[in-house]
Amino acid sequence: MVPEIIFKIGGLAGLISIMWLTIKDIITFLKRPKLNILPFDATKDLRTFNYYDTGWIRKFANLHIKNGKPKTAINSLAILRVVSSPSNVVHLERQYNLHWADVDYSMRTVEPQSVNIGRGQRRLDIVFSQKGQRVPGCWVAIPLALSQVHLRQNQAYLPPGEYEVEVAISCENGGGDKRQYKIISPEEWLNLSMMEMKG
Repeated sequence: MVPEIIFKIGGLAGLISIMWLTIKDIITFLKRPKLNILPFDATKDLRTFNYYDTGWIRKFANLHIKNGKPKTAINSLAILRVVSSPSNVVHLERQYNLHWADVDYSMRTVEPQSVNIGRGQRRLDIVFSQKGQRVPGCWVAIPLALSQVHLRQNQAYLPPGEYEVEVAISCENGGGDKRQYKIISPEEWLNLSMMEMKG
């Protein structure tokens, strides 16, 4: 009789242990970061910035990324994929690693720049144009293009026209998001525009 009671207590303790570990895993899963791309708002996401150290005046199309969870999103990355482009544009890469605002510019072209995103929002640069640029159009906001003093027709250059793109956000320890946008690469730098594609 005593061995049966010990066996039943041991089985009950094992069941309680499994239940506790399951509940703990569920709580950990619910607390993990979840990055969300906030809806595009032209009044705050299409902006002109003055660079006082270089004299540049650039217009940006930005997105704001939110982590609504208390845990920090580690090594967050942002990628722009070209879905469609004007038929005469043939030099484009199909994927670009985007630049996070407040990260120093560099000469990187393919190596991604990751950031950690705590609870709150972070601005992401998508495309930009510049006052006095020598060619019409805009550039995908990759670190190399952003760091150039004289903008050239490099791999980040978008000749004038309409482009459909997908922006995808991910992090090492949580969930990501993706959305599609239409970019209007302009003849005149101030006419740069972007809009979210619904559906």
